Amino acid sequence: MATPWHGYLTGTCRFSAGVASRIETDLGINSPEAVGKLDKTRVKELCEGLRKKQIGVDPATNGFTAEVEVLEPCIHNLVLTCHAVQGRLYCGRETTIANLTADELDLWRRWKVTADAYEEPTDVPESKDFEANWPKAFETLKDWIRSKMGDETQVTLLYIIRNRENPPLSNDDPPTNYTSVGEEMTSRMPHFIGNAAGIARAPWYVEDNAKVWRLLSSVFRKMEAWAYMQPFLGAQDGRGAYLALYKQFLGPNNAANMASAASTEIRRIRYNGEKRRFTLADYIAKHVKHHNVLNDLKEFGHEGINEMSKVLLFMEGVTMPQMQHLKSMVYGDAAKRMDFGLATRLFKDWLAANPSSHLGTDGAAIGAVVDNADDLPGSENWDLTDVDVELRHHTNDEYRKLTAPQKLKIKRWRANKPDMPNTKKTVRNANDPLMKKYIAALEANQKTNPKKKTQGTKKASKPAAKGKGGNRANVALVRQTADDDNDDMSVDDDNSE
Repeated sequence: MATPWHGYLTGTCRFSAGVASRIETDLGINSPEAVGKLDKTRVKELCEGLRKKQIGVDPATNGFTAEVEVLEPCIHNLVLTCHAVQGRLYCGRETTIANLTADELDLWRRWKVTADAYEEPTDVPESKDFEANWPKAFETLKDWIRSKMGDETQVTLLYIIRNRENPPLSNDDPPTNYTSVGEEMTSRMPHFIGNAAGIARAPWYVEDNAKVWRLLSSVFRKMEAWAYMQPFLGAQDGRGAYLALYKQFLGPNNAANMASAASTEIRRIRYNGEKRRFTLADYIAKHVKHHNVLNDLKEFGHEGINEMSKVLLFMEGVTMPQMQHLKSMVYGDAAKRMDFGLATRLFKDWLAANPSSHLGTDGAAIGAVVDNADDLPGSENWDLTDVDVELRHHTNDEYRKLTAPQKLKIKRWRANKPDMPNTKKTVRNANDPLMKKYIAALEANQKTNPKKKTQGTKKASKPAAKGKGGNRANVALVRQTADDDNDDMSVDDDNSE
């Protein structure tokens, strides 16, 4: 009596009845599970051997047998059956004859073509920034491991490090829950299989787990994190090493610390106008970076950050005076208050429409558009009328807190003062505007009040003691009397005799 498998071989695969019987008896391929243990090459080898055997001479009739050929389309169908059974096994599902429909065979044919054509990347992720953002680091690791395939299974190695080691029962998790067979295999590929001795690690898991270990080692071997991987070195346990790293850097305590650090940092950022190295776009990007950190921590118990909090923190850090009215607009608009993208778009649109307001505290006007090049910020003709600053002497601490326009306005004020400020600091640069003004004032004073040699007599200096020379004989070094001082300050009188 023909078995269901025999009917499948003669029906779907289109073997002749005689060849189908020999496949069952001579080759031992008598069930879907049996063909699933083979691969494409082995199936073809067995069928080719069967072909050569069939065209031999039948001793009973002393002639060729009727079944002289195993057609290529039949072999191809059996190969597709092999792929389908293996694919379903990797999805953690048993295979029955009823499952091996034409559509099922075509599904796994397309998967196999894609898997054979895939070229595995050889790059290694850059780990220098891992410690700054471990949620992002593990996302990078997962994406990288997803791109790696098992050498034999051709299944993404992401199934090795998934959270749930044992998938749900097949009936509770139908294929319709997944968008592709690749996603299904990642979630359901068995880590264990049953055998005569009970439950054991699946042979494909052992090989793929060791490959994951080698991949992780190439990333962490020179980092401090390597210490948490070393206990798994002997067993080459990639899954164990990954989970140890995950627990250490994204465990409950560390996740709370990361959330606190991200919240503190986001409140520290300030924007006070466009600068060469920090623009509004940079300010927004920093906020988004910390949003991602906080939201990545949600799976570890952190509440994340909602849209309103994002908007409020963003506006809290904007200190540019010209943008303060935009905050009122956001506060008064419920839609913008609840949407970070809409709120930031308002600020970006305003900045684009007001290029002359781009000036930051470093005096840089990035992208500003002006009609006259002489009116550019920092130029000699730059109008500082609206710059609010007290024109007086400022201490060093006060001066450091001033903006570039305020400093420039004070500098111009000092240069135009009628009198030099009383300062103990010596001006050494002859080209400095203050120095030039000071020299001109001295020259003018000398012309209006020239010093002349005084008339009258001065008291004679005491002669130097005999036998003593040196400075006592030097008139320039002898202390003058009060009369001397007055003589020095006197002027000629034309009417004196």
